[in-house]
Amino acid sequence: MSDDQDTQEQERQRTFSRNLRIARERAHLTQVDMAEAMTMSETVYARYESAKTWPSIGALLRLCQILNCSADWLLGLDDTPGPALSALPQEPLPVRRLRRQLRHAQPRTRRMVKLVLDELQERGRLAPPDDENRKKPRRLPPPDNDE
Repeated sequence: MSDDQDTQEQERQRTFSRNLRIARERAHLTQVDMAEAMTMSETVYARYESAKTWPSIGALLRLCQILNCSADWLLGLDDTPGPALSALPQEPLPVRRLRRQLRHAQPRTRRMVKLVLDELQERGRLAPPDDENRKKPRRLPPPDNDE
């Protein structure tokens, strides 16, 4: 590769990295959130944003799905990010933090939290998950009235 081609390649990678960071920030996501959504290490994702490596085609498509933007825009081939980046559905920050903490929790703790969330959902105090194929929540037994 000539010096001109190297420079062009570096500029394309910097454009991609900048656009990726912009899209992530507009979606109110952290690098940790993105790494989790992409099921990769935080280090690998950070390398995308620091222009140290390119994602695979599959990873690029997944980035576009998560960030609701076009590959052309991420790659700097189009000036329009795509359909409404600002209108992305967002989980509140405390929920994202809880998800991260639960990944490292004991299996018993995760089961207990799931039971509580299922019960809240069943009582209408929690919005249903997006996944329509989810199993029906188990019912918790009624509280004992031994008092």
